[in-house]
Order: sequence, then C-alpha cells, then structure tokens
Amino acid sequence: MKLNLNKALIPVTALAVSWSFVACEKPADKPAEPPKAPATEQPAKAADATKPAETPVKAVAVVTPAANVANLAATYGFAARLPKDVEMFSDTYRLHELWTSVAKSKWAATLVDLLKKEPEANQMLERWNTDPGVQKGKEMAEAFLGNEFFTAGTAGASAKLGPWVEFAQQFVELYYQAAITGGMLGGNPADTQKAMMRMFKDNADELLPKVAKLEIPPVLMGFKAGKVRAEFDAFIKQGLDSGNLPPFVESSTFKVADKYSFQSLGVTVRKAVPSSAEEGMVVQLKELIGDEAKAKSLVAALMAKRFEVSWGWVDEYLVISLGSDHAHVKFASSEADSALSIPEVAARAAMFAGKKPIGIEYYSKALFDQLSHPMELAGPFAKITESIKGIVSPAALASMNSDVKRFEGKVQALFKMVNSSQVSVSYVDGGLRADLFGGPHSANAKPSQPLVFSTLATPTTVMSLIANDSSGESAKTNELIEEGAAMLFGWYKTHGAAMMPPDGKQSAATMEAIAVPMVKDLWKSINLLGTAFGDNLAMLVDLNGAMPPVPGAPKTALEGGKIPRAALVMDIKNRAALSEAWKGFDKLVKQGIALIPQGADAPPIPEPQMRKDGDVEIHYVELPVKMGDLLPHIAISKDKWIMSTSPTYSVELAKLPTTGTAKADGEMTMGFGAIANFADHWLKLASSNPSDFFAGKADEIEMFNKAKPMIEAGIKLVRAIKSMSIQMGEEGGQNHMSMSLLVEDLK
Repeated sequence: MKLNLNKALIPVTALAVSWSFVACEKPADKPAEPPKAPATEQPAKAADATKPAETPVKAVAVVTPAANVANLAATYGFAARLPKDVEMFSDTYRLHELWTSVAKSKWAATLVDLLKKEPEANQMLERWNTDPGVQKGKEMAEAFLGNEFFTAGTAGASAKLGPWVEFAQQFVELYYQAAITGGMLGGNPADTQKAMMRMFKDNADELLPKVAKLEIPPVLMGFKAGKVRAEFDAFIKQGLDSGNLPPFVESSTFKVADKYSFQSLGVTVRKAVPSSAEEGMVVQLKELIGDEAKAKSLVAALMAKRFEVSWGWVDEYLVISLGSDHAHVKFASSEADSALSIPEVAARAAMFAGKKPIGIEYYSKALFDQLSHPMELAGPFAKITESIKGIVSPAALASMNSDVKRFEGKVQALFKMVNSSQVSVSYVDGGLRADLFGGPHSANAKPSQPLVFSTLATPTTVMSLIANDSSGESAKTNELIEEGAAMLFGWYKTHGAAMMPPDGKQSAATMEAIAVPMVKDLWKSINLLGTAFGDNLAMLVDLNGAMPPVPGAPKTALEGGKIPRAALVMDIKNRAALSEAWKGFDKLVKQGIALIPQGADAPPIPEPQMRKDGDVEIHYVELPVKMGDLLPHIAISKDKWIMSTSPTYSVELAKLPTTGTAKADGEMTMGFGAIANFADHWLKLASSNPSDFFAGKADEIEMFNKAKPMIEAGIKLVRAIKSMSIQMGEEGGQNHMSMSLLVEDLK
C-alpha cells in the first residue's frame, strides 16, 4: 500500500512550472540531509482539530490465543458460531445503541432545533416522531439492524465469485470499446448502441461461455431479531399458505445439526422455462456463435442453473441462506472451531476486545487469490492486432506480440502483488474508528518510515495529504517507461514509417528531427528532478490566506477577510540536480516558444522574477493584475521545494520543522476546526460592517441578520467534529490502515 504520489507528481510538476523560470542557479554548499528516523515511536497523543489521529493500535505478530477464543464469543456474537472455513464475513453490533447515544447528544439536539426553523424540515421531523408507518419502520430497523447483523461467504464462495469478476471485466471492456467505436462514428446514442450490439455479437463465442459458468455464491446472512420472531414467522406463513407460489418453485424443510429447523424455496431454470423457449434459445445462440453443438451445450448449462433461498432461527438469530442449494448452511460446534478462531481473526479480535467493537470483518487470502489477477497487456494487444491483419505483415505482428509479452513480464514483476488475509475492526473511542490489517500489498514494499512532513499541518489547515516513498522503485519504474517508449518508437521506425507515402515520410522525418531530441531532453530533466527530490511530500490546503483586493468593493468591506491557500511541498536532497533539471526545462520551453508563430501584435512573453524573503527564494511571473498575496509561484528553501498560491504561506511552511514521527506511507486529514474558524471569521467580518459588506442593500442585510443565529449554530456543529483522517502504512509485512472520525459533544 505504498503511496508513490511524490514520484508520480514529478513529471506533472515539471511540466506545470517549467515554463516560468530556471530555479536556483548555484547549488547549495551541501545538499540537505533528510531527517533521521527516531529510534522508537513516540506514544500516540490525544487527537485534536489540527493533527490527524495517531494510529491507535500498533500491529502485532499474528498468533492464535486459542484459550481466549471462548472469552471473546460474548463480544463478537455470531462470529463465534460461523464455521471456521468461511472465506469472508462481516459482523456488526449495537448500532441502535450507537444511534441512541447520538440522538440523545447535545449535538443532535442542536441540529434538531436548527432544522425546526425550516418548515419542510420541521414537517419531516414531525413525521419521523409521530407517523405510524415510520414508527413501524423504525421498530423493524431496530429489530433487524440495531442489535447485530452479519453476512458471510462460506467455503467455495471465492470460486463462484471468480467467474462473475471475469464476466464483469470483459463486459466492461467490450462496453468501452463499443463506446469508443460509437464516438468515432459520430458519438450519438444510436451509433454507440449499434457498435455495442456488434461488439457483443462478435465476442459472443467468448462471452456466453462465461455466462454459463455463473453461479450464486454460497452466502449466509443473519439478524439478531428474536423480539420480532413471532411477527416474522406469521408473515412468512401467510405468504406460503396463500397458494400464490408458481408451480415450478420447490418448497422444502430441513434441519441443521439436528437442532435448527429451516425452510427453503428453490427454482431450477429448466422447470421455469417452457421447452419451446429453450429451443428458441438454441436457435438464437447458434446464430450468434455459429456452432449448434456449442449452442446446445450453453443452453443446457443455463437450464441446469438453480437458485435457493433458505431461512430459519438459530436461537435469537434469523439466518438466511442464498446459493444454488443449502449445503453451506452449517455452524461451528464450538467457539474453538468457529470463524473467531481463525488465527488472524483471533489475534485482532483479542487486540480490540476491550474497546467494545461495533464491527469486525474478515477476507481470506484464498478470496484475494481468486479475485486478483496480474496486469495483462499481451492478451488485449493480441486482440488489437487481429483487427490490423492484412495491413501489417504476419512477421511484424508476431514480433510486436513477442515484444509486448516480454514487456508484460517486466511490468508484472515490478508491480507484483502479494495477498494475505485481511481483518478490520471498528469501534467507538472519541468518535468512530476502524483499523484494517492485511490484504493485498506490493511484493517489493518496505517498512513504513516516519511522516516527517506531518508537522506542516497547522490549526488553519483544512486538508492535508502527507506521504513518503521509501520503496526505491522509482529508478526501476523509469527504466520500464524508457523501455516501453523505445519499444513503441522501434515499431514506428521498423513498421510504421515503411507504410507511409513518400510525402508523409518527409514530413515525419522533419518532425522526428525536432521532436525526438526534445523528448529525450524532457525525460532527462524529469529524471534529474526525481533525483533532486527526497522521499517526502505534502499537499496542503489552508484557510488563512489574505483576501486580495476586489475591484469596485469598498476597502472596509473585505479588509481582513480570509481565503484558501494551497501548497505542494517536497523535500530537496540534491540542490545541484534541481538546478540542472530546471535549466533543461527552461531550454525546452524556449525551444517550444520559438516554434510557435508570433504575430507583430503578440504580447511579450513575461520574464520570470525572483525575490527573497529571508533565506527563501520565491520564483514567479507577474500577474496582469496585482492580487496581493495571491501569486502562484515556486519557493525554494534550504530543504524544501514548494509550489504554492501564496508567498506568505510558502515562507511559513519553509520555517516549520519537519519532525513528524508516526510511521506510515501516507495520511489524509480533514480539519473541521479550520472550517469552523474560517466561517466564524467571515461571519464576524460581515457582522462588524454589514452596510459595506452587503453594499448597502437593506433586504440582504435583513436576510443576513435573520440567518445569523442559524449560521452560528451551524458553525458550532461543525466545530464539534474534530477531524477525519485516514492513515496507511505497513507494519510487520502487512498493510495497516487506520480511519477515524473524531467528534466531541457540545458543552
């Protein structure tokens, strides 16, 4: 789960700013060294509105505390009764308790009071509290979802999910091919529909056998709904006794473990489809795929499909089964033989048991192995070459397919994924939290490093994305890009150029003489830029920017107002390489400008400017209109490269220390406190001088004064949401993702 955003942004960053200037002509005396990782992690601190929550629980080695599984059963409900061979499950607890605690909070009371001031919202609230139908719906929701509910894919679920994934992938692929073809034909819906029908017909012999393989995966779902058992049973009995079931529906009963009674309804397709319709399907399929034997085989497979739904009570739990039969309806004989005793599940369940979890999920390695596939290039390319047979020689096509196959192997080796089981647990602790462990991860991933740029987020930061890339794969990725480009250019030189008419060859040669050196120089500069930057990146949006002058507005109206500021920050590890890279970009931009015809009345191209603020260099191009501190630019300090909309913000960021210690690959945080402060600032500004702020419009001033109490209440509600964050990393060879939505009730 490595975040390679910093290296991925290098080409984009280079192209976005290279037109403006050559940064930093002289290298620093000594390249800035990246901060050293601390010997040990600091303990997690209490979360606040300005910083993302530290990962609440560290990953530990996965062990099976067999003796404790029975003790965990009371905490994790039906998970302790699901069979151990389940391939996935999700169990959720106490949602009604959680809902009630929120509903009784001062935060909710304030929100309700706010809604009551709007007539339509007040009517909805009245209906919510008094309407009999709504009350019945709330009662059923509490019964089925409020206590505990679960879903589980039992043994064999992944094998039956695989064909669905393959079918969906090919269906989507054909859909987009048809959309592209339709667009080339004119782009109207009729052309797209025709292209789609033709595409599906041309691929029917490959697509339809996939349909024949589709089976309903064996699934169990259940609800701790014992308080409505009599009502549910009466409803089902009424439906079964009504005599309205079609004749082809098979009704039966069975017992599980000689203890629990279940009923089932099953349908076999052959019994539901008339024989005449079956014969018609054979005729239609024969027309599509051109082979009667294959058509009959496909129809026979479709006719044999069966679907069954079963239900029964296991003590207080209503359990429902879906599948082609009910063979998977079985339960663990004891907690030690249940899904809760799966080693990975047991370890995480024990880790979080004291936090009174509200949910636990598990996905097996077998499931990920079944559903994940390596990146494929050779197969799709071979299909493309089928359409150009006769234009390109068979020998050339064979050579091109061989090249792609070899390139595919290198891509798969570099981006190889390794699967492991995945477990996640959610709980309440100062808000909603969830921790996820395991799942697919890169085979080449390295342990997470400290997010040193996390200290760049301040109380005014509304959004931050902090990442690092210590994988060391950038050089290999660049080599792969170069190899791919060389392969494509080689095809052009060997096969494409030879097919051009004489005048086309001459034009292509001229373009090649100009473009190829420029592309090579561009790639060289991009690689240099990659070596200039370190492993750390921050993307920040802050709400403390100075309001620029607004033409025509009274100075007192907006003076002191705040606007958002944005910045991209990267650390510098090689100042000389940075300087050399920007020289290359500057040269390329000037070459490109020279190729553009310039009229006599064309405005002059602005010259890049540079000014210093302390030891921070600010490189920019003057805007046509002075906008105060709103000025897109590049700032360079001793150890940071900053692209920002505000020079003041860049200087602030350059001075901040980079001492974050939490180890992760990346984290994203939303600071709701910053939003509340921003809104409050503008509210006070408007209140202090409403006449100027609303340009003397009495009706707008009156509306503002009426709305002000609601705005204040809304700000109060937003301020109670401390932060929302996601942190991703790797510990002990496993992914670890922590998510949190931290809320504090109103005083």
